[in-house]
Amino acid sequence: MSISPTAPSPWLLRSVFLTLLCLSLGVASSAWGAFSLAVEINPDPVAPGQPIDVQLSVSSTENSGTLTLNVLWPAALETTPLTSAGGTCPGAFCEAGELLSWDLGSLGADSQVAVSLSEFVRNTALDGDTIPLQITLLENGMQVATLSRSAEVESDSPLELTIDPLTDPAPSGGTLVYELVYSNTGSANSSNTALEMPLPSGTQFVSATGGGAFSAGSVTWSLGNLAPNTGGRQRVTVQVDALSDGTLLWVEDAAISGTVSLMDKEARAAAVSSVGSESLALELEVNPDPTDPDQDQETQISIGNPTASSTGALSLRLLWPEEFTTTPLASGGGACPGAFCETGEYLVWNLGALGANRSVTVSFSEFVRNTTVSGTLIPLEFELLEEGAPARNLSHTAIAQTDSPLEVAIDPLSDPVNPGGELVYELVLGNTSSVSAQNAELSFPVPEGTQFVSATGGGALTGDRVVWSLGGLPPHASDRQRVTVQVDALEEGSLLSVDSAVFSAQISSAPRSARAMAVSSVATETLQLAVEVNPDPVNPNQSQDTQVTVGNPDSSTTGTLSLRLLWPEELAITPLASGGGACPGAFCETGEYLEWDLGLLAGNRSVTVSFAELARPDRIDGTLIPLEFELFENGSPVRRISHTAIVDSESPLELAVDPLTDPVAPVGTLVYELVYGNTGGMSLENAVLSIPVPSGTQFVSATGGGSVSAGIVTWPLGTLVPSGAGRQRLTVQVDSLNEGSVLSVDSAVLSGTIGSIPREARAMAASSVRTEALALEIEVNPDPVEPGQNQDTQITVGNAGVNATGALSLRLLWPEELASSPLASDGGACPGAFCEIGEYLSWDLGLLGGNSSVTVSFSEFVINNTADGALIPLEFELFEDGLPVRSMSRTAIVLSDSPLALSVTPSLDPVPSGGTLVYELIYGNSGTVSAQNSVLSLPLPAGTQFVSATEGGEFADGRVHWSLGVLQPSAGGRQRVTVQVDALADGSLLTVDSAVLSAEVALVEREARASTVSRVASETLDIELDVNPNPVLAGENLSVGITVGNPSAGTTGTLSLRLLWPEDLNVSPSVTGGGSCPGAFCEAGEYLTWDLGLLGANAEVSVNVAETVRTNVADGRIIPLEFELFEDGKLARSISQSVLVNASTDTDGDGIPDVYDDDDDDDGMTDRCEIRWGFDPRDPSDAEEDPDGDGRTNRQECEDGTNPFENDNFIFKDGFELSE
Repeated sequence: MSISPTAPSPWLLRSVFLTLLCLSLGVASSAWGAFSLAVEINPDPVAPGQPIDVQLSVSSTENSGTLTLNVLWPAALETTPLTSAGGTCPGAFCEAGELLSWDLGSLGADSQVAVSLSEFVRNTALDGDTIPLQITLLENGMQVATLSRSAEVESDSPLELTIDPLTDPAPSGGTLVYELVYSNTGSANSSNTALEMPLPSGTQFVSATGGGAFSAGSVTWSLGNLAPNTGGRQRVTVQVDALSDGTLLWVEDAAISGTVSLMDKEARAAAVSSVGSESLALELEVNPDPTDPDQDQETQISIGNPTASSTGALSLRLLWPEEFTTTPLASGGGACPGAFCETGEYLVWNLGALGANRSVTVSFSEFVRNTTVSGTLIPLEFELLEEGAPARNLSHTAIAQTDSPLEVAIDPLSDPVNPGGELVYELVLGNTSSVSAQNAELSFPVPEGTQFVSATGGGALTGDRVVWSLGGLPPHASDRQRVTVQVDALEEGSLLSVDSAVFSAQISSAPRSARAMAVSSVATETLQLAVEVNPDPVNPNQSQDTQVTVGNPDSSTTGTLSLRLLWPEELAITPLASGGGACPGAFCETGEYLEWDLGLLAGNRSVTVSFAELARPDRIDGTLIPLEFELFENGSPVRRISHTAIVDSESPLELAVDPLTDPVAPVGTLVYELVYGNTGGMSLENAVLSIPVPSGTQFVSATGGGSVSAGIVTWPLGTLVPSGAGRQRLTVQVDSLNEGSVLSVDSAVLSGTIGSIPREARAMAASSVRTEALALEIEVNPDPVEPGQNQDTQITVGNAGVNATGALSLRLLWPEELASSPLASDGGACPGAFCEIGEYLSWDLGLLGGNSSVTVSFSEFVINNTADGALIPLEFELFEDGLPVRSMSRTAIVLSDSPLALSVTPSLDPVPSGGTLVYELIYGNSGTVSAQNSVLSLPLPAGTQFVSATEGGEFADGRVHWSLGVLQPSAGGRQRVTVQVDALADGSLLTVDSAVLSAEVALVEREARASTVSRVASETLDIELDVNPNPVLAGENLSVGITVGNPSAGTTGTLSLRLLWPEDLNVSPSVTGGGSCPGAFCEAGEYLTWDLGLLGANAEVSVNVAETVRTNVADGRIIPLEFELFEDGKLARSISQSVLVNASTDTDGDGIPDVYDDDDDDDGMTDRCEIRWGFDPRDPSDAEEDPDGDGRTNRQECEDGTNPFENDNFIFKDGFELSE
């Protein structure tokens, strides 16, 4: 281009002037005229063979001409640098003395640009050598600015330092925080250690952490001794002056210095950030920190757009650090230029445009190299570009540490959170070491844009941080705390960043700390996401079950949904996942995603998926298991939820929460049953059970003295003895919620101390809100159940509607407490020959006609080595045409020495609508000591009305109660309740859940439970049982006659009859009518089956089975006899009777055995009254005696409830002294 001598170019004039002035003054300046230069060189010093990273920043206050940036290539570096933005040397290699050049183009006023290079120091470089970097900036070919900096070569420098500006760009006039991360990677102490950071020009000092003092433009810390392989962090807050956008803020030559092995050592660091107004938000989560060499580190990066306009095309890049291996697993299409991420290359995400008020999160995970020295710093430097121009920078430095015993995690319980809403953070911490963590402290910074509301466990707000003084945390112990904040009225798309929560303590007198970060977004999102993780804590090599529920409370169908879980290294690699969940390959490797393609979700519906996997057997107690889920709609993230579980091999506590109705109707009532146990050998002292009232519900009542305060229902349990267990229930009223809403319990807690060590177990539950016509009910008997004992479970599905259902299927997540060869009815099967932990036992039920029901069952033995107090979770799901319609869970308790037994049998099944139904309760005490303060109770099934109860049973609050007093060893009894069935539709189910026999046995509270389900329907077929004898003695022959009658005028369909074989009978029964078991013997849980064929009009058929009771069966045990009658393969009738193992003595000859007779000697006094006052219940002569001489016989006194040993004429009028 020609230049007129009469009209010289203004760019040329300025360039010539600046060059001449610079030469005349002999100055090499970082800022001249409109331009500024700044450089970061890290690390400094640098070892031979180590990479050095250089970032160069250029800013201009005016519109520039064409800019070129040159670096004179130093001889100490290798010749193939990795550069950003197209930096190149003249040839294929950068030879010493050549120029590495970037063509920057033009730069607008008040703007800046940054480029970078990375290269290895030559192995031949010597300690003490310098690496000079001579930098020149050319405008239109003329030099306008120069800068010279250098780094030193040192092969054994133990000190490391980085500086991370936490906001880049920083707003003019705003505050800016710098985080300095330092360490000592050597094997000796660094004494007299000092840290110094000069304040960048254009800022004013505000504050410094850790006692940092500001003087003469620098902040300094006297760190004293810095132990080998340890590090630390400090922060400096500055106020930015009213500077123009594009101004560079340069921290030059921050330094850490100390004396190591009598040698003075120093490390330096620099940081460059800019001034600018940028609406886009960029936040990081880096966990864990510190991280062990060869441990996987996960990094999540969130970008938020809180404006009303879409962005331009966004891209994100990370300068790959040498401390990581080279094959990261990156989400969102993140990739390096080649197959591997080499040191100094960029891992890049092309994000495209980001919609208004939206956010997006990407992530990567990678292992720290196993050769990394403890104390090494891992720099993570991100740049966010919009339309190729820099928009945001963010850096974080993690620390590698081989022996870090502390762990901490943060889980935001709602992400996104509504503007102005409340957000709860859960902090989970663990001590994986074998010694106590002393002077433990946990601190949490309240995120910008929120206000502190409350904290659990005595957490107090100090400044802008919530602090807990935890004292000592025992070896391998853990803890949880929560913080609630109020979110400001922020724009949707804003990000809430926690950077960072810190858990610090003294371990063997050495200071240790762990950090955790969390980012959540602000948005209004109708889709709901809830998670259940059970058990928690989990033992190494124990299976953990996780269920994730997605709810759509909107009336419109969603877009295409997908769900993914970042697979944690703490779990094994072959999960059993429902709903098509899968990892990319045959195994789920650490950092990969387990993904579910959920498809469309209809309005006002929900869907649940699950997976089960073992915790790795080598996980140390106190280790945290992070479970991080993301929900996507049409490929865009809409919800995130995370939960952190704890590994604890010594935890003896177990807890489960079972919603008894799922789904529940809007404005309906919902009952939660909490089942808990202590499997250890020591008592749990100061035991407390608690459950939060779910959002969207109101507290109604709680059993056992539970009280509600601040939304938490609490039961003070006192002492929970070894092998002890119990249950409580919470009833809530559901608000008028939209169908498809999800009700989440996060989390119920059982806590206390065992041997002065705090212990806890947690349980979660999620259920949905929806009106569902199909009913699902469960019978689980016996409960509690002994190790090695057979447990029978029956599941009934009822259709009270007039129309047939779609294709139904039922499945049970197989629990680890049961053996693996269940005997299942009606084609129930697992995928293979055995039911493995976490697999599903499934039934294909087909179509279910209107006003009808179907029952299936399975039985299996409890594994012999199951500890007393252990819980057996039974979690069922019912599907219609592949969509979930009902869930039902019950939890049984394992107890080897439970002396109490109970059964409930309905007199009719099915029962006609409006008819009467009698429940018979048989109970016994098979122990060797009396059961004191015995109480029997039965809840009236919904849809029935109380009519009567035998022997003083009282009806109150929906239950019939009997106060039995003392239940002698080997004794038992029988009670009956009669109810009137409402005018219910055929197909309705009547459920007793559960009858309870409770007592104090040897000063320990014990209970037995029994449940039963019967159907409402009109059924013409009759079935009757004739059981003899009842009761029966061990070793005695038990005979059962069964008669099936057809009182109608037509022939039946094909009939079959089956009996679930009880374990207390021997295995070679005498059978008439052609009945047989599958094999040569009738094993417990198998079916004895008769094919009865057709039965003519007004005809009947009888069959019989007889077998001896096993000789080792204790008096007080109950033998269940459960028969089912089928017509053309469909259940028509069921009938059951329970037989008590006991003597069949009948003192008064009235045909009722004494054990069932409430007046054995037929003298008009009940046995209970005679036992109370010391009379003989088998001697009728004492009825007419009058020991107190008041003219009233003992029989009269018992009838009136008065004391037969106190003369009514002198003490009270008759009828007043109703108790002793």
